Amino acid sequence: MSTDPEIKKYLESLGHKDFRLNLEPMREACALLNNPQDTFASIHIVGTNGKGSTAAFLKSLLMASGYAVGLMTSPHLIDFRERIQINQNWITWEALAAMVQSIRSILPEEDFLSYFEMLTLVGFEYFSKIGVDVAVVEAGMGGRFDATNVLKPQVAIITPISIDHETYLGHTIEKIAKEKCGVFKSEMTVISAPQPQAARTVIEMTCKQLNLPLLWANPETISMPLGLHGTHQKINAACAIEAVKALIGDDVIDAIAPQALKNTYWPGRLDYLSKNPTLLVDGAHNPGGIETLRDHLILNHSRQKIFFLIGMLKDKNLHEMITPLLSLADHFICVKPKTPRALPAETLAEKILSFGKKVTVKTDPIREILYDLLPQLTGDQMLVATGSLYVVGECVSCFHKPD
Repeated sequence: MSTDPEIKKYLESLGHKDFRLNLEPMREACALLNNPQDTFASIHIVGTNGKGSTAAFLKSLLMASGYAVGLMTSPHLIDFRERIQINQNWITWEALAAMVQSIRSILPEEDFLSYFEMLTLVGFEYFSKIGVDVAVVEAGMGGRFDATNVLKPQVAIITPISIDHETYLGHTIEKIAKEKCGVFKSEMTVISAPQPQAARTVIEMTCKQLNLPLLWANPETISMPLGLHGTHQKINAACAIEAVKALIGDDVIDAIAPQALKNTYWPGRLDYLSKNPTLLVDGAHNPGGIETLRDHLILNHSRQKIFFLIGMLKDKNLHEMITPLLSLADHFICVKPKTPRALPAETLAEKILSFGKKVTVKTDPIREILYDLLPQLTGDQMLVATGSLYVVGECVSCFHKPD
């Protein structure tokens, strides 16, 4: 199992397994490997929006403090090796092959784990074998039953909570917040971003029941320039700083934070792939993320005509996803993301047409759409790709090559 296609084929074969409300298979698999997730310090990140950006800020801060940092995020944009990094270096194909082969050899069944569970376990084993000082781990979905919740972290971060993945997490902020709080464990510190009152109440009650210290991140404390675009990034940076303080103390933060935060980069989130012509990509895939994108465009691009290249997944609330963009859009270009979970572009276009907006459906590969459309944009026009990380990933792959 030493070639890229073989690894991809096996991992993709696990993709049929749905998110399951049961951590026992993951716990059993970890035990078979002598619980590698217990061999390093960790910070666990849950929430609806901002998890990846917060993880990126944490990685920068911890590396600037001299730590060997493991980073586990999801989903990936171009290459699934993005999900597992040490000090900004993706896991190598050789290491990935060795880890997967070792894990497969001890599992009771060939498809005992799901795609996400397998990659999570590979990450834990890789971090343990290489010997990271601290791992920054982003939950995939929810928290309580997420595969990453076998961790026993020193710090948990809750980024802003809003409605998403209702089928699995619930249809109210309270229910979703309870799922996120399912990662809380004894002897940890909880850091939370500012939250809607319903979520705040759940977080406070859960911390009180478990006797956990709770710190509220304050974005007003962030005055230095950030490497990530958007005023909302002050929230994510504040969460990261509070988490590092809780883990290693206050001593070094003041000295290293300004440069570390300024140098932080996280692809696909308010990411300008081209300035002339202007191409902005943003992985907003829920109403909260779309509203953040809208606010950024109003603040920075109010005088430009905006074309939206947009694709979504079937489980999204189309009304809540489209409405915030209507007043900004000159034209919508609908595409179908490359995933079995994709919403047909025609269905999305019909919904947008019902609002009276101009729409085009494109079935060409996104690479071809970009190559055709970008040269036609004038100085007062811009293209914004959004609605799904699958769409954003295809755009990013046109400008960046995997390692």
